[in-house]
Amino acid sequence: MKKLSIYFIISLLLSVNSFAQKTSSEFKIQTGKEVKQPRFSSLIKIITSDESGFYVLKSDLSIVKSKEDYYIEHFTNKMIFDKSSQLTYTDKNGNKGEFINAFYIGNAIVQFFKVKDKDEKKIKIYAQKIDKNTLKPDKAIKMLIDLDYKNNDIQNTIVDASNDFSKILIAFIINTESDNKLQTFIKTYDADFNALWTLNKEFSFSKEILLENNYKIDNDGNVFLLGRTSIVNPNSKYLRDKYLDKCQFVTITHNGEEINNYTFKNNGKYINSIKMMISNDNKVVCAAYYSNYIRNIGNSAAGSICAIYDTKSEQFTVNTCRAFDSKLLAQNLSAADAQKINKKLAKGDDVEIDNLYLNDIKFLDDGSVVIFGEQSNHLSTTSCWDFYRKDIVIEKYTSDNMYFAKKIAKRQEEKGDINDRESQYISYSVLKSHNKMYIVYIDNVKNIDIYDEDNIKTVKPNDKASICYIELEENLKYVKKVLIDPEKADKIFYIQTRMSFQLSENEFILNESDDDKTRFIKISL
Repeated sequence: MKKLSIYFIISLLLSVNSFAQKTSSEFKIQTGKEVKQPRFSSLIKIITSDESGFYVLKSDLSIVKSKEDYYIEHFTNKMIFDKSSQLTYTDKNGNKGEFINAFYIGNAIVQFFKVKDKDEKKIKIYAQKIDKNTLKPDKAIKMLIDLDYKNNDIQNTIVDASNDFSKILIAFIINTESDNKLQTFIKTYDADFNALWTLNKEFSFSKEILLENNYKIDNDGNVFLLGRTSIVNPNSKYLRDKYLDKCQFVTITHNGEEINNYTFKNNGKYINSIKMMISNDNKVVCAAYYSNYIRNIGNSAAGSICAIYDTKSEQFTVNTCRAFDSKLLAQNLSAADAQKINKKLAKGDDVEIDNLYLNDIKFLDDGSVVIFGEQSNHLSTTSCWDFYRKDIVIEKYTSDNMYFAKKIAKRQEEKGDINDRESQYISYSVLKSHNKMYIVYIDNVKNIDIYDEDNIKTVKPNDKASICYIELEENLKYVKKVLIDPEKADKIFYIQTRMSFQLSENEFILNESDDDKTRFIKISL
């Protein structure tokens, strides 16, 4: 069965529109030519675009060699494949390194890699420009970090860039003997690789922050950390009472000289999912789901934490811990199930949304912040994930302190490559243009007028599915619409989420892939 990503679906759904009120004339679609790709190739991101086209970072996982190779590829403005080059990362002494990341910085594509010198007990981070004509690394490399290490005490290495790519963050997470202490080495640079400031400090974070990678830098060079702190109760009788999680936020400002720690209120016992994003105007959004059930069993959520930090005023415009109310918990349920929920809540019992993961945070032009999560469960085999997708949970915080929440019912079963980073917990795509948001996902056409979970049908592989979209209103009200009639489709659709690159507020480059083919699509709204 040919597997199509949601982005390729968009190119088809906009040309055939027998059900939807929105006409295809509102969208302009340009599709590229299919290109063959290796079985375990994965598109990581589009690095940048220019007058000649755009540049893509890809990886290829070699099962035989047990390693991952990285490539830069160039596509023309017509989304036709032009050339590809495998990246090499060696220092001046010929020591092979490990690829970390690549960005478009100072009018050049720059790759970052690290070399571990076992003889000198040094970790070294290098920056190296990529020639856009040949896609080959330049001979000149610049060493940014030369750090001593002991054994395997460095647990993680992070290289990130600000939204405008004017600032660079390099961070090492260094293991300590305490479960709730992490030594963090941070160094920042400008776009010309001039060092700005350095910090080497111990923070009270649980080691699970290693999995979160919530280290961010804003356009002014301020650094922010979001993590989880766990307090252990040795006298607890039950496992569910052994830990108490707190969501901790750290701001490092004024060239690293001022450090502030904030602990967000948590109405539950555990923090199951956290995420941090920075807007273009340097507003930092911290989001988390909390639960009263044992962490990592079911990953359920009783409510959410949201904090919006304004870096200019150095104040929180939003700082709330909010339980999911009966209206949201019972939304889309049958009358009988909704009554059961209300009875449990009336008795004071825990009612949570199971398998809920934070996916994305969107910033609207009117100052609103929208947080997306999805119920997702998965099982892994040797080479594939088996995904089971349910509802999308949306929360919106407006600039005038209004709050809206909505749960969109859906049911999906699908498969994906085990090395596909982008598809593990998300099965829909959100397109944002100014103050409008569109959710595009796959569904059975029979579900278009069904909003209760008892009657909604699950979309499975080999089903001839319809492609739906939702245009969210300001208060998150919505109507599901069919964008392509499955009876007129000549292919069986299958979501395999990839990524998008926003050229402007109204123009996106999207990607579709199956087992051995890929192509790009340009969509203008």
